[in-house]
Amino acid sequence: MAAPIVEDSDLFDDELLKTEGLESHLLKQRSLKSEAEVEKFTVDESLDELEKQLLFLTQGHPLQQKRALRSLPGIVREHGRKGLDKLASAIQSCLATTDQEGHVAAADAFACIVHEKLLGPEEVQECLLPVAMHVINTKRETDVVEAWLASLFAMLPWLSQASMRADVSDLALSKGQVEETVESRVVCCRIMGALAPHLDRSALESKLFRKAMALCQDTDAEVRICMCEQLYAFASAVSPELLPTVLPELFELLNDEDGRVKQSALECLIRMLELIPKEARKERVIPMLHGLCTDTSESASFILVGVFGRILQRVACDLEGDDDYAPFYDAYRRLAGLEQPPELRARAAEQFPAVLKAVGARRYALHLHSTYASLCTDQDSGVRTVAAHVFAEAGALLGKERVHTYLLPVYLQLLRDSCADVQLEMLSLFDTTLPMFNVTNEDTRKKAYAAIFPAFLAAEAKVGLNWRLQAHLLSLTYPQWPDLHTSGAVFENLVPLTFRHLSGGPAPVMAAAGKAAAALAHGLKRASHRAEVGQRLVREFARHKSCLNRAAFVEVAYNLVKVFSARHFREAFLPCCLELLRDPVPTVRIRSMDMLPYLKLVLRLPEDASLMERLNKLAENAVEDSDKDVAGAARDVMAVFQQLPMRTGMSASRLSASQSSAPVQLSSGGISVSFDVAAFETADRSKEEQEARLLRDEEADDRRRLDDSGRGLGTAFRSRLGGTMQSGVRSAQPKMTARLSNPSVQRSVSLNSSSGQRRSFDRAPPSGGVGGSATRTSFSATSRTPTSSSSSSSSSSSSSSSSYR
Repeated sequence: MAAPIVEDSDLFDDELLKTEGLESHLLKQRSLKSEAEVEKFTVDESLDELEKQLLFLTQGHPLQQKRALRSLPGIVREHGRKGLDKLASAIQSCLATTDQEGHVAAADAFACIVHEKLLGPEEVQECLLPVAMHVINTKRETDVVEAWLASLFAMLPWLSQASMRADVSDLALSKGQVEETVESRVVCCRIMGALAPHLDRSALESKLFRKAMALCQDTDAEVRICMCEQLYAFASAVSPELLPTVLPELFELLNDEDGRVKQSALECLIRMLELIPKEARKERVIPMLHGLCTDTSESASFILVGVFGRILQRVACDLEGDDDYAPFYDAYRRLAGLEQPPELRARAAEQFPAVLKAVGARRYALHLHSTYASLCTDQDSGVRTVAAHVFAEAGALLGKERVHTYLLPVYLQLLRDSCADVQLEMLSLFDTTLPMFNVTNEDTRKKAYAAIFPAFLAAEAKVGLNWRLQAHLLSLTYPQWPDLHTSGAVFENLVPLTFRHLSGGPAPVMAAAGKAAAALAHGLKRASHRAEVGQRLVREFARHKSCLNRAAFVEVAYNLVKVFSARHFREAFLPCCLELLRDPVPTVRIRSMDMLPYLKLVLRLPEDASLMERLNKLAENAVEDSDKDVAGAARDVMAVFQQLPMRTGMSASRLSASQSSAPVQLSSGGISVSFDVAAFETADRSKEEQEARLLRDEEADDRRRLDDSGRGLGTAFRSRLGGTMQSGVRSAQPKMTARLSNPSVQRSVSLNSSSGQRRSFDRAPPSGGVGGSATRTSFSATSRTPTSSSSSSSSSSSSSSSSYR
């Protein structure tokens, strides 16, 4: 924009420069205001703050007046009541002429003075209360009255009983006259409701109670709605003898012809149930609610569905048996039925957790499962979205076993839903709902997660550009899968997705992918899979030619330190981390500087003395780096790096006093970490035990699978061997029969039998028998049964099994 043109004669008029100065003259030249206007808004700088605010209130522009009204808490904070007294007349005159915004500013200022207790009770009653009551009694604008009512309600706890009886109560009664407008009578209801908890019971019952009951029968629905909102305050404040007078008014409001009045009365009933005696609840409230449940009109249904769960929770203690519950069951099924409008069904789905909490998990299968299943498969996507939203809360109430038994098909259907909103809703709560199927039975658990995993992958593929949800899944859901599903499936499906997000994308997604990569590298059950993930992290990121990938590895390294033991991190990842500290790209070096304290904590003296020396040298070189940003980042971390105690070979229980000092706080680069060496040692031993346990479990699984395979192979071998022997016997039987049918053989047998002699046949086994020795087998000529046998068969079988293992 071009500067305004100023004549040279004006700029260098000596007389003008002497009287006003060059700066003042230039201001006047460039201003669009006339000299009179500039003079009007010019304030003498010698005035103190109190005099300035007084000047603004009496002679200022409306903007200046509003500024003065907003500054009243500061005036009272600095000058006390004296400052407020000095401005009192100016405030009243200003409020008489200011607009709506000025009134709201003044009311907010008064409320601030009361909340901050800048004045005592007497000062509030004498200085602030008259102003608020005057405005409420004269002004009609809704926003103005609302602001001053809020200010008045803030003053009530500070007022004396006499002031509330004489001033505030009279104001309320004057606003509640029959000839007053609807807005005025509503103000009366609100003031009486606010007074009820603070006013003396006798004064409340004698002065305001009858008026309140009369307003419950007001001809205007707005007044009746407002009185529904105040009835609980009156019922809580009056004596128990008057409570039976309140209940008929409430029940009449529940049957009001206006739906808004009925809804407000129902809300009031929910709050008042705790005040109603148990006998009255059973005799009057429960039958009335049963009648409300049977009202099938659409207006009544919309009124009931909004509070159905809360009502059922409040009256559950008074319901005895299924007969009392039956009308509520039927009403909820009707509200969630397909014949109802989609909006009504959606609101019924919102109420499901509250209904389940009131009914109890034991009654779910019989009375609620079919209703919730129908909501999850509703033809309207909005209803299904709400049903998916409440799944986590409902599952927490049911417990793992019931969730698996009843809700697994519903869960899978919601994950595979054709509507993207339903799938996104399920994924947003997936970290909470996924552990709900982790039941005790191992086979059942494996089958459940084997079905959930592909459904999750299909839904996750539709996340698209929703980076917040993607980061949520990476950081909270991916780390859970190694403990729940097979290592092979997780390795083949989730590791590539994690690496893809780690290679590029929004910064929050890359940070979450770093957390997921570290969790997968540590949590996969197969050692080969863990090793492969670690090697790929080093190969494709830490030592990649792209500086972006190397910078991404820094984010992974922070998480690797947290999940792995110091020994494993030192062996697998420390060399590449040290290389990043002297990376040729300054950005990578800057991001690596924050790793220095972490790297120091994974080292232990004396065995890592050479590595510690190398790390110290890299840190010193970073402080003197040619890039000033790298050097600055190194200096920020260096103080914490140097004061961190060094880990030694001693146990955590024998740490020296210097090592067991208070934790050191690191705050650099947006990272704040508390280092406690003793706690670190304890956690590190736990990590080492966990890593050793993973290896032992894997070896045990391998041995078990090998034994199972051996048993299966042995069974198959024995089955084949038995089949071969049976076929041999069957093929030998015809030959033996033919031989016995030979007359010569029959004569030989008969002769031997008649002489009572036995023939013995000595038969040597074929060459290559067990042990290479002959085995004698005796057969009876008549029975052909072996009388002594060798254990060669069993020995060879045992030898074969042992050799396989």
